[in-house]
Amino acid sequence: MSNCISPAWDKGGKYLYFMASTNYSLHVGWLDMSSFFRPLEYAVYMAVLDADEPSPIFPKSDDEKVKKKDEEKESSKKKDEEKEDEEIKVKIDFKGLNQRIIALDIPQKSYLSVVAGEEKKIYIAERPADMLSRTYDLKEYNLEEKEL
Repeated sequence: MSNCISPAWDKGGKYLYFMASTNYSLHVGWLDMSSFFRPLEYAVYMAVLDADEPSPIFPKSDDEKVKKKDEEKESSKKKDEEKEDEEIKVKIDFKGLNQRIIALDIPQKSYLSVVAGEEKKIYIAERPADMLSRTYDLKEYNLEEKEL
C-alpha cells in the first residue's frame, strides 16, 4: 500500500480503521515541476488487532438461537452493566497483522478522513466532485449492515 492516512481507533479497541491510496505516484515530488496535482482516491481498510478476534465482515450463521424471555431480559441487563464497568483494553498481535487487514466494501473515492463512531460504525468525509468547495459529504458505514 502507499500513502496510508487518517488512522482511527474503534471505540471497543478491537480494530484500527484507515484509508490508503495506491494512485499517489505523481504526487511524490514536493518542489518538482514534473509532479501534477491529481485528485487522489482512497479505499477504506480496517485492521483486526487481536489474532483471536473474528473478522467483523465474516458471513454470519443464519441459525437462530432460542432463548426464553426471562433469560433475554437478564442477559441484556448484565451486558449493559458490564459495558459501563468495563475498561477498554487494546491487544495488538503484531504477528500476522498484515494478514488481518481487510478492505471494507466501500467504493474507492476522494475521501478526506475516517473517524470512528459507536462500536462497529465509522464516519467518512468525502470531497465534492468540484474539488474547490470547502464543504464535504459525511457518510456513515455500519459494519453490522455492511452499507454506506
